[in-house]
Amino acid sequence: MVTLRGGDGISFSHVDLLVRRERAEALEREVINAPDAQQNAFDFRLFVFDEQELAFTLPQARALEFMLAQTRDGAPDQHYTDILNAVGSASQRLSSLFSRKPYWSRLLRKTEGRRGWYHLDPGFVIWLLTSH
Repeated sequence: MVTLRGGDGISFSHVDLLVRRERAEALEREVINAPDAQQNAFDFRLFVFDEQELAFTLPQARALEFMLAQTRDGAPDQHYTDILNAVGSASQRLSSLFSRKPYWSRLLRKTEGRRGWYHLDPGFVIWLLTSH
């Protein structure tokens, strides 16, 4: 515990600290020899799928990662606002988030009969789960 300005000041304990995820993971590796969580993680920022090299920004990559996680959890269809919120995007539409990346719609497909809902392309999911 740390107290600022003497005994009558503000007190902070370790639970009040804000630690970046990458620094917390580095500390875990250094202190308790925990494995690197990102070591086996797929990098959605740059990869080759269906013989095409695809590159995405970090928020776009997080959207794809979110969709894969939802698919693994049994909820493959997600509303676009949930996708945007999950990645902290200020965009109002997925097409705005993925602007200048025309191939995004090859990976994220509109769910038939559900306006505003999307799912990962099944072939892409199978490729992700079996190739990596």
